[in-house]
Amino acid sequence: MNKIDPSEPNTTNPNGNVGTYCGVTVTWAQVNKALELLSSYFSRKEFEDALAQVGVAKSQVRDFIRGLSQSLTQKGVLKFDHDEKVWMKLPQSETTQSDQDGASGPETIALSNNAFATLSVCSNPFHWFSRLVTSITWLVLISFNARFGLALGGQDIYIQSMVVVFFIALDLGRAMLVASFSRFLRDGKLLIASFCCVSVLMLMPVSLISTTTLFSSSLMEAQDVNDRRERDQEIVDGYRAAYQRYQEEIAELHKAWKAECQNEKCGPKAEQIRAQKMEVIKQAEGLRQKMADDSEHFRAIGPSEVPLIARIASTLEKLKSPFNDIKIWLPLFFAICFEVLAFSTIAITTRIDKRLGSTEAA
Repeated sequence: MNKIDPSEPNTTNPNGNVGTYCGVTVTWAQVNKALELLSSYFSRKEFEDALAQVGVAKSQVRDFIRGLSQSLTQKGVLKFDHDEKVWMKLPQSETTQSDQDGASGPETIALSNNAFATLSVCSNPFHWFSRLVTSITWLVLISFNARFGLALGGQDIYIQSMVVVFFIALDLGRAMLVASFSRFLRDGKLLIASFCCVSVLMLMPVSLISTTTLFSSSLMEAQDVNDRRERDQEIVDGYRAAYQRYQEEIAELHKAWKAECQNEKCGPKAEQIRAQKMEVIKQAEGLRQKMADDSEHFRAIGPSEVPLIARIASTLEKLKSPFNDIKIWLPLFFAICFEVLAFSTIAITTRIDKRLGSTEAA
């Protein structure tokens, strides 16, 4: 069923040329005869031998077999099977007259191959979505670790820069190792794949600690804000309770002053009560002003007065015995999930790139 039959109306013209590769013009007649000698599935070496049997010098075939295979793949004659690592013949589809003529040179063939590869990538939306997710995930992870390095650098701008560059290089290296692990594992190179896997596992704790401390620091900052709000609210509530007591005392003194004035017509004792009341009013006004000033001060203070490096140090102390402090579990869980997401996205994207690059893999 895979034989190219020139008699069919939609098959390739046997009198035309497939193309010119490395200065050698390959005709459809040669390709048809070579494919007749092959089974439905064949390797690249078998294709080379078949072409040599139909009159193409074997030394020349080795030079252009890749370009010829790409061209035949574009024309719907061949397809590369990634799982079996072999080529397979396809039922011949309708080919345009421009393809049959094959008058284009090597430069045109190379340009056509690049355009075909680009079209293959663009036709797979999931490929671009996986690349987008991978890029965002690793960009966030690199930003986290760079922020951690910036805090560790202290006040020295030179040390800060060096530590930040180190963490960025570390993350980029880990991404390269994960991608290499996926490719080598797929190609069956288990020794190199194992080396990449061990390297990734050895570098993972650095990023894991970095991400955990930043997550924990954010939670600690939120806890600091809540504690300060509760403390500030207690202070304000104390002011209000004291102000309410002043108001009650003022009301009692006012009643006593009125009663004294009715009995002795505002004598010395009434004047004394009045002076005492005015003193309490003055204290109440002072307390009210202090309550207003402190409330404004509480609103003006930033979210947290504890520096990031202090929160990082506190988190690292908790990581010594994570099972004794449940507050560290959530940041650690987030960090582990983020690491798994980063590794998974780049591994999946690498596998998709590998599958889409069929002509390159051949």
